[in-house]
Amino acid sequence: MIINTEIVDAYLNGEDISKYSSLFIYRQVDRSIFQEPEKDKVEVVSKIKDEILHHVNDFVPCNKKKLGYVV
Repeated sequence: MIINTEIVDAYLNGEDISKYSSLFIYRQVDRSIFQEPEKDKVEVVSKIKDEILHHVNDFVPCNKKKLGYVV
């Protein structure tokens, strides 16, 4: 499984991530639902990112197993 960590990496590197607020994933009808995390959350965000990446590292979709091959 591939997870794009561009926004999280930018946050962890202290970059201004407000430029991502216009992405479609943050649009809800007529408003943006983007909220930048507080600066003091870097440690917890880093731990969450590492934990997610660790768990999905060996993920194989069920339909891949049924077809008899593994990517």
